[in-house]
Amino acid sequence: MRCWYRPRRTRSACDILAEFFDGPFDWSRIRAAAGEFRLLSAIDDPVNAADPMEHVELLVRGLGARAVVLPSGGHLGAYAADHIDLPEVVTLAEEVLAHRG
Repeated sequence: MRCWYRPRRTRSACDILAEFFDGPFDWSRIRAAAGEFRLLSAIDDPVNAADPMEHVELLVRGLGARAVVLPSGGHLGAYAADHIDLPEVVTLAEEVLAHRG
């Protein structure tokens, strides 16, 4: 799998996450373990540059996830400069919980 992460510091996130992304994901095993998936991403996510939608599409296809892509939000609070309120997270969590009844 191609690493979509771009370095933010001296050590590349690709280097840090290399083992995680080594080889293909076992999508059926992942789907069976959790059952239902929601994905929240931002189109301006600097970690998933140069094409954040490629990352989203990979996860949607592999997991059968429902995705919500925000027009902005960076890496959705991963860095101190981009802490934001995310009411979309509550909505996505409520959807999953409602299906589990």
